[in-house]
Amino acid sequence: LDIAVGAHCDDDGGTDRGAVWVLFMEGTELPPSVFHVDGITGNDNNTGLTRQTAFATIQRGIDKAKDGYTVLVWPAVYNQSLYFLNKAITVRSADEPATITATGTYAVSIYTSESQSSVLSNFIIKNSESGIFVSSGSPTLNNLTIVNNGIGIESWSGANPNITNCIFWNNSIQDLFQCTASFSYFDQTTDPLFADFAGGDYHLKSQRGRYWPAHNVWVLDSVSSPCIDGGDPNIFPANEPMPNGGRINMGAYGNTPYASMSDWPLKCDLNYDGICDMTDFAIFADDWLEQFQWMY
Repeated sequence: LDIAVGAHCDDDGGTDRGAVWVLFMEGTELPPSVFHVDGITGNDNNTGLTRQTAFATIQRGIDKAKDGYTVLVWPAVYNQSLYFLNKAITVRSADEPATITATGTYAVSIYTSESQSSVLSNFIIKNSESGIFVSSGSPTLNNLTIVNNGIGIESWSGANPNITNCIFWNNSIQDLFQCTASFSYFDQTTDPLFADFAGGDYHLKSQRGRYWPAHNVWVLDSVSSPCIDGGDPNIFPANEPMPNGGRINMGAYGNTPYASMSDWPLKCDLNYDGICDMTDFAIFADDWLEQFQWMY
C-alpha cells in the first residue's frame, strides 16, 4: 500500500493514546516532528521522540528542533533560561502547564528575527527578573500565566510580539514594557482569583467547576475568575471541558482539558457548535420522542 493508516494506544496514558499514524509514500512530505521534554524523568542524552525517551531540559528540545517542529513540555518546574534561536517552532506544555523560572535573569529570550511562527504557549512563567525578553522579533506568545517577575514581557529594538490570552499578576516593576497584549488580564487592583496564589495553584476559581490537581478532582467555588471566557473570541475552545462558555480562558490553562468551566451561553445549542439551527431542533425532537415513548 502507498498509504497505511492505523492507531496506537500506549499503556501509560500519554499523548500517544489514540494517536493516528500514517505511513507515507517515499518522497512525500512527512508531518512536522515532535520532541518531548520531561523535567522529572528525562535525560538530555535521550532521543526526545517519546515521553519515555524525553529530554530533561526545554533548551535541549529547542536546540534539536527544526522549523515546523513542536517541543512538548511535560509538567515540572524548569529552572532555566530559554533561547528560541530564531526557529519557527512551537514550544508548549503537553499536559498540566509546566513552570519556567529563572531567578535573576530572563526566563525566555527571543533575541533575533523570530516571526509569528515562533510560538510559546500554555506555560506558567514566574520568579524571574523578566518573564520574556524580545528583541527585534514578532513571536506568538499566548495562554501564558506570568506572575511574580520583575517585568512580565519586555520588548526592544522594534520587536512586536503577538501577545494574547495571557494573565499578568504581581510583577513588581510592570507587566509589559514597550509592547501590548490583547484579550489579556492586567488589572492589578482586581484579583484574578487563582485557586491558591500563595501556594502556586494558578487554576482559575469557578462556580461551574475547577480542577484540583492535588486530589485529581473537580470542585465548585463560591466565585468565578474574571479571566474565564476572557480569551480571543475567534478561537473556539475545542480542548476545554464542557461546559466552557464557547470562548477560551485566559492564562496557562486556557484551551486545555484543565481549563476552569463556565455555563454554555446558548441554551438552544444542543450540540455545542456555537449555532442554534435545525440540527439542534432534531436533537430536541429525538429526545422528546424518546421521553414520550417512555411515558406511554
